[in-house]
Amino acid sequence: MNRDCCFRMATGVIFVVLTSVPLWAATWPEAASRAMDEARNIETDSRETLESVVNDKKALSARVSELKKAAAEQEAGLAELKAEFEALLAEEEDQRQALAEQEKDILLIETVTRTAARDAQRLLRVGLSAPGRPERSAAVREIVESEAMPGFPSIRGLAEALLAQAEDSGQISVEPGRFMGRDGMEHNGTIVRLGENAAYALEDGYVYALILKPEQGRFAAAAGDLPKQTVESVLAVAEGTALSAPLDFSGGVYVANLKPGGGLEAKIRAGGILVWPILGIGLLGLAIGLERLWSLLRIGTGNERLLSRVRGWAGRKSLAQSADHFEKLEARSPIARIVLSGLRHAESSREVLENVFHEAILKEIPRLERFLPTLSVLGAIAPLLGLLGTVTGMIHTFGVITMFGNSDAKLMSGGISEALITTQLGLAVAIPILFLHHVLERRVEAIVGNMEEAGVAMSVVLLGRPESDSERGR
Repeated sequence: MNRDCCFRMATGVIFVVLTSVPLWAATWPEAASRAMDEARNIETDSRETLESVVNDKKALSARVSELKKAAAEQEAGLAELKAEFEALLAEEEDQRQALAEQEKDILLIETVTRTAARDAQRLLRVGLSAPGRPERSAAVREIVESEAMPGFPSIRGLAEALLAQAEDSGQISVEPGRFMGRDGMEHNGTIVRLGENAAYALEDGYVYALILKPEQGRFAAAAGDLPKQTVESVLAVAEGTALSAPLDFSGGVYVANLKPGGGLEAKIRAGGILVWPILGIGLLGLAIGLERLWSLLRIGTGNERLLSRVRGWAGRKSLAQSADHFEKLEARSPIARIVLSGLRHAESSREVLENVFHEAILKEIPRLERFLPTLSVLGAIAPLLGLLGTVTGMIHTFGVITMFGNSDAKLMSGGISEALITTQLGLAVAIPILFLHHVLERRVEAIVGNMEEAGVAMSVVLLGRPESDSERGR
């Protein structure tokens, strides 16, 4: 390698000298001197370059040695890491297998827990204590609806809810609560619960059998009425004087199939508040009708006898005797008052007598027709109130449908019962009142006819008397 460098440097020097000869031709010695200087410079540079190359080679050789040593160390470390990696892979595989086994156990525990939670949720939803203990269902619902693995607090809450439910199933509970009445509205009352076998509601002294509505989480009053013995037992339990009452082991089937009672009180309750004004109208109309019927029948019986006397007796008596007789009957008989009015104007002309009798009859008509317009109005109001009850009942029914849907006909039965019962009761009150009004009106017309007949008969008697003719002739 040194020879090659020297040869290259000599060649370079010769080339430089030859190429520089023309330039230095002027003075050859000067040119030779310069060439020698250049050669020395080149030699010096070459030497320095050679030394640099040698030094670089040594440095590179040392660096290569260091790198080889480092590579050897790295290879040794890599071998150690590979061995460690293989060991970690083996350990990872072992851990994966252990984790898979644990996941199977965890999945089994989660499956069992969620299955138990779903069973508990169904149990709590249909349990009679559910409406009064909503926190139990909430604890179970958290497990059912959560996607995460149930923790120990959730599992503990599930166990506590089931234990509390088991305790309640063997106890009698009397506490205030809410329930849906037969009218579809929410009511406040006292809930008497006999474990998980029966539930009753007390409101204003009335006892309802309760049916649990799981989808709504509340009690609803059964449409049917309880037997009297059951009602007495439930009242005794509520008052704390007894610890036993009839149980329903049918799961609510017996209560759901109770038949509504047919008594007046049950119908009044089912008909709503508008039943009371209808009943009031009925009682008022009955009182007015009976009073008017008794008065008119009493007047009519006396009038017929008195009218027969007027026809055959007044003409044969003196005016003074006739007046005394009819004055005794004046307070009791309208015909007596009509006849007495004519006797007081016995010496008057035909036109005056006709006016006197007409005026007397007009005075009697308001007394005879007293309260008859009121009776007619009552007969018209009763069916209108029944119609109002129909509208109110249908409004309640549609309100129940809006809140709970139309899937349960028993929830809508309250509004429908109110609608039908008020209509039925309104017609039942109005028809007798209108019939009685018609009978009384015909009786008044008959009495007025008798008064007109008595007036005509008295006119004939008075105008046919000889004294009257002689007096009118004078």
